[in-house]
Amino acid sequence: MNKTHALTSMNKLRPIIAALLIAAIISGITIVASSAEDKNTLLINFQVDAENTGEHLFKVLGELEDRGYTTTVYVTGSFAENNVRIIQEIQDHGHDIAFHGWATGENLTKMNYSMQQKILINAKNSVENYSGQIEGFRPQYYSQNEDTFTILDSLNISYDSGFISGLKFIPGYENYSIPYKVPNHSFYAVPVSSYRTPDKIIYLCDLSASSKFKINASVWSSILNNKFDESKRKNEPMVVVIHPWITGNETTGYWQAFTAFLDRIENKNIEVVKTSELLDFYIGDYKEPENFLDLLWFAFPANPFYKEVRS
Repeated sequence: MNKTHALTSMNKLRPIIAALLIAAIISGITIVASSAEDKNTLLINFQVDAENTGEHLFKVLGELEDRGYTTTVYVTGSFAENNVRIIQEIQDHGHDIAFHGWATGENLTKMNYSMQQKILINAKNSVENYSGQIEGFRPQYYSQNEDTFTILDSLNISYDSGFISGLKFIPGYENYSIPYKVPNHSFYAVPVSSYRTPDKIIYLCDLSASSKFKINASVWSSILNNKFDESKRKNEPMVVVIHPWITGNETTGYWQAFTAFLDRIENKNIEVVKTSELLDFYIGDYKEPENFLDLLWFAFPANPFYKEVRS
């Protein structure tokens, strides 16, 4: 049985397995408690877009590097073609590369299957020509549909970050803030985090905050800090999309908000991770359940305890 077919079959059994395990635990099976460190560590993934960046790209990456952090940089196929040295330098600094379509502003939902396929294949090949194999994708402006998903299957993509908790989601996963398997496909969704105010949902993207919601730097800073506190309470990851020409520009105030946030989270039991590392933390390497702890992991994959005791 291949991995995808096995995982699809097991997904159908997850509710039954969970119910049986809960009953077993209630009946008296003792579970060793997880370590406080693993239980309370907050994972933060900054997804940096390398478009229209100028000098601001390495300003943002440099700030992260100075604090010992690496991240994932999302690049378009056209950017890769015109910025070979930058692609290599990003990787030399320890960051991952993911692809972000062919060109800024494209809308996949307005294209038929053949056009989408041509654009996505060309974009991935273009980026990989200079970066080597990549495993991640985020569509421009989160524009994607079932045709996109089918094409991504053929491209052997591990994750798609074109989802937003509470806003852009697969039905049934409306409020998921952790990675989840896209039903009937071979890859995982990695949702960008969102923050609920009394009258709207604001997703953690500096471009959207400044352009769509007209949020000033002070409010943006408050949103980052409030979402951090909320994520700590809920033991959920925090995924933030950064555009260096906004966050790296000190005249907007977003730079000051960004560095102040980084100052605040230092020594706060957090770990800044690449998107692939975030996925691996929650999903890990899939294997057929062989014992009780494997079944616990399968039934409750979001609980870091089961990953710890299973390793």
